[in-house]
Amino acid sequence: MKFIICMSLKGLAYIKGLRKSFGRVEALKGIDLTIYNGVTGLIGPNGAGKTTLVNIMTGLIKRDSGEVTLFGYDPWYDSKEVRSRLGLLLEDMEIPPRFTARRFIKFLSEIYNTDIEYLYKLIEYFELEGALDREIATYSAGMVKRIMLVYAFANTEAELVILDEPSANLDVGGRLRTISFIKRVKRERNIFVSSHLLPELEEICDYIVLINNGEIIDSNKLTDFYREVRFSEYIVSTSDDDSFKELLDSLSNIDSYRIEGGRIFVKANDPNRAMSEIVELATQHNIKVYQFKPSEDILTRLFRERIYSGEDKIPN
Repeated sequence: MKFIICMSLKGLAYIKGLRKSFGRVEALKGIDLTIYNGVTGLIGPNGAGKTTLVNIMTGLIKRDSGEVTLFGYDPWYDSKEVRSRLGLLLEDMEIPPRFTARRFIKFLSEIYNTDIEYLYKLIEYFELEGALDREIATYSAGMVKRIMLVYAFANTEAELVILDEPSANLDVGGRLRTISFIKRVKRERNIFVSSHLLPELEEICDYIVLINNGEIIDSNKLTDFYREVRFSEYIVSTSDDDSFKELLDSLSNIDSYRIEGGRIFVKANDPNRAMSEIVELATQHNIKVYQFKPSEDILTRLFRERIYSGEDKIPN
C-alpha cells in the first residue's frame, strides 16, 4: 500500500519499494513514501525501522532494493550532492572530541560558507557560550546534544534538516529551547524529525508518518489526523473546580466522570454537545470554563490505536 503526504509543493524525498534486511531481519519491507515541504515527524516503537530509514535517506547505509531520491539525487550513489543539501543530527554522529566549540564552529563556517556570527548566535541560543573553549570531550551528554543541534542548523542553505531524536539527553529546559527553535525556523527550513516524545512532535509537525515492523502504517497531515481520531475522555478545567464537581451529576451529555489528582475527567461520545452543556451549566453558576480538551495528545492516541495497545499486552 502506498502512502503519500500530499501537498502542492514539490517533493523533497521520494521513496518507492524500499527494502533493507540485516541478516534474516527485514528492517524495511518495501515502503513507499513521499516527503514534501514542511516539518514531518516519524514515529514508531523501537525496532520499527526509523533509524534504518533515516540512515538510507542520508546515504549512510545502502538499501537492498527500491528507489530513494532526495532533491533528485540518489543518497547512496550521489552522497556528496545529497549531503551538501542536508542539515544532520543522527544517532551515532560524533564530533572530533579534541575540538573546542570555538574551533568547531569555525570549521563549520568554512565548510558551509556560513556567517560565523550566525553560528555564535546558535551557540548562545543553545547555552554553550560558557564552554566555547572547552574540549568537546569534556562535555556532558546534554551539552554534546546541544552542539550537535548547532551542527544540524549550521548549513543555512540546507534544503532539508534531518533530526534523529533531537531531544534525547536534554533536560526539560534544553527540550523546550529546542522545540521553540524549531517553531521559529520551520517557515524557512524543511525538517524531518524522528522522536519518541510525541507531545513535542505535535507542537512542531505539519505531517506525521507512522512506522511499525518495517512498514508505513499511516501518513497524513496532522490536521487530517485531528479530524480522523475520536477521543472519548476529556479534561475539564474551570474557575471553580471544587464547586463544579458538585454539578457533574446533572449533566446529561456525558457518559461518566472521574476526579483524579484534583482534576475533572469526563467521558462523552459527542464532545460538542458535552462541551456546550458544560459551558451552559457553568455559566448558570457564575463559573468560567477554561479548558475542555482530550485527556491525551493526538499522537499518543494515534500510537495506541494504530501501532500499540499496551493494555492488550499486560499479562494477568
